Amino acid sequence: MKSLKKYTFLLLLICLATACKKYVNVTNPDTLTDPTFWKNENNVRAYSWEFYNLFDGYGNGEHTDGDFYFTDFSDDQDNSSYTQFPQTTAASNGSWFFGYIRKANIMLERIDLTDMDDASKKHWEGVARFFRAFQYFKLVQTFGGVPWLGHSLDISDSSEIYMPRDSHALVMDSVLADINFAVDNLRESDQPNTVTKNVALALKARICLFEGTYRKYHTELNMPDADKFLSAAKDAAQTLMTSGGYTLDKNYQTVYISDDLSGDNEVILYKRYEQGYLTHSLIAYLYHSTVTSGLTKNAVESYLCTDG
Repeated sequence: MKSLKKYTFLLLLICLATACKKYVNVTNPDTLTDPTFWKNENNVRAYSWEFYNLFDGYGNGEHTDGDFYFTDFSDDQDNSSYTQFPQTTAASNGSWFFGYIRKANIMLERIDLTDMDDASKKHWEGVARFFRAFQYFKLVQTFGGVPWLGHSLDISDSSEIYMPRDSHALVMDSVLADINFAVDNLRESDQPNTVTKNVALALKARICLFEGTYRKYHTELNMPDADKFLSAAKDAAQTLMTSGGYTLDKNYQTVYISDDLSGDNEVILYKRYEQGYLTHSLIAYLYHSTVTSGLTKNAVESYLCTDG
């Protein structure tokens, strides 16, 4: 009887050991690891959603970050009492941030691991390069020359983290290469309200107009290819206007009073707001713009009238 109990106990230990050997290395089903995540297009799409936080929209409080507010610091609305913003530096500005660039580089390095056809891989490479171009464009507008990072870094051990700035010209030439790739490879349509070929054309026009005029009028910098950027801006805008399917609203106010921009033929990409989840302070902006500052003569003369 003692021997039977002994053998039964040993058999139980063996079973437990076998069970541990079988299950101890199984990955937690609720946790994704880098090598196992990159399987298909749905995974890549899920990874890309965070990039859309780069679009500021209206903000969610008075005078917070947002294209609408900061673009009224121009001669369209500002009077002579406004002073020009000083040039900022990395030490004094929180915009010195390369997290999204690292995210884009990781995406570019992982796409080939997925089970997608070549056209789909090119589309998602275009998405990553679109957002890398967009983020670098904003960095150059703020700081001038910045380090160009074309691959992800080992943030725990990489001397490149402390690399010096590359020149303004080098970075913007690289931005142009990225946005050109996006235009050439992004789908003409994907899921609603996502980055597509037309969105890339719109961004290309804006990037190239900025860079072309910057190189043309900052003659002290001796940067070449101003005309190349200006021609690229014109071509991108022309393509978007003639083949994008967009038309201006007959009523200028329509775009500001709509609760849903999804069906507006003037809108290329928009930010969707939801009560109690994501809101904005557009009323404050409109009040500030039309009452506090008021339109200038230059703004009035910029409106296109029915007589041309």
